[in-house]
Amino acid sequence: MDKDNNLVQPQPEETVKTKDILSASLKKFRKKHKAFTGIVIALAVILVLVVAVIGILNIDSVGISLTNSLMPETLTNDDYGIVFYREDNPNYSAESGGQSINVYYYPENDTSREKIYLKNGIYYNSDGEPEIYVTAGFTLGILMKVQTIINVLKWVAAALVVAIVVLLIVAWYKSFKKQELAKKEAYRKSHPRH
Repeated sequence: MDKDNNLVQPQPEETVKTKDILSASLKKFRKKHKAFTGIVIALAVILVLVVAVIGILNIDSVGISLTNSLMPETLTNDDYGIVFYREDNPNYSAESGGQSINVYYYPENDTSREKIYLKNGIYYNSDGEPEIYVTAGFTLGILMKVQTIINVLKWVAAALVVAIVVLLIVAWYKSFKKQELAKKEAYRKSHPRH
């Protein structure tokens, strides 16, 4: 019976908390993979920025201001030789609808004369028929600017991809060289010269 009592002796209580294990693992991972950790942090920051920008752009007044800032100031119709201008509509609100810009032109392109505003951004011919949808032309101007921005962003993205690939190759090469040196040192230590 004494024998059995010796087998079941209480051990001092040693508990390891899960958070301590995770914390130690994370610290070890960060030490070993500093570049990877930096990339993950950079991607997280970019994600937060994208979400913040999307949130800001969902505000009506910001979206309209951005749209109007991308819109060209003037539009020339070569067929009629008329230069159309646009200005922000001070009476526009998302609730009331309508157009966020007012479109006008000067008779005979003489800016000293009084502005003639177009109703709903449409230029009517002498018969009263709609001839030119000027607002649509301004909208196309936005699309052309957006396309230019997209093209620039494509080149920037391509440059970033090339830079990341080069950085990964350099990191791999440094790691490879470090491993090779460690192997040579281990071999040298295990085979000492006599």
